[in-house]
Amino acid sequence: MPAKLRIGMFSFTSCEGCFCKVLELLDQEHEKILALLEIKSARLIQKKSEIKDLDVAFVEGSIATSKDLEKLKEIRENSKKIILLGTCATDGWPSTQRNNFSNARKSEIALSVRKAGQLNEVLKPESIVKVDAKLFGCPINNEQFKELLKQQFKEFGVKYA
Repeated sequence: MPAKLRIGMFSFTSCEGCFCKVLELLDQEHEKILALLEIKSARLIQKKSEIKDLDVAFVEGSIATSKDLEKLKEIRENSKKIILLGTCATDGWPSTQRNNFSNARKSEIALSVRKAGQLNEVLKPESIVKVDAKLFGCPINNEQFKELLKQQFKEFGVKYA
């Protein structure tokens, strides 16, 4: 039975509001929850990042670049589960709104999109990789995240008091 849940927190095209909510929860309940986590990757709180041997990868945001696309695939290959957090990841909104622009508007912005290294269309993570669960909201609700986290502790054999 593992003592800790090995997680990564990955943010793509988003405001990172969902991860701010997660950090808020970890701050409030650090003694109960943080001690049970091995955070292997979390750009907002640590410099060192490792995408390897993750139990759960929490993904926020939509996929807008080929670099994002490759990183998401790497995350999937190295995670037992991927859980999407928030509207940006679950629905792709608001970033995917440019997918619905008229052809004329798309032509107008095509050069800017290419110069910025963007894909022709912004993608939802689940259109690229298998997703195991989703938590909706903008930003997510901390109580719902806490319950989701408890489920992960139970599933991966981490004792939550």
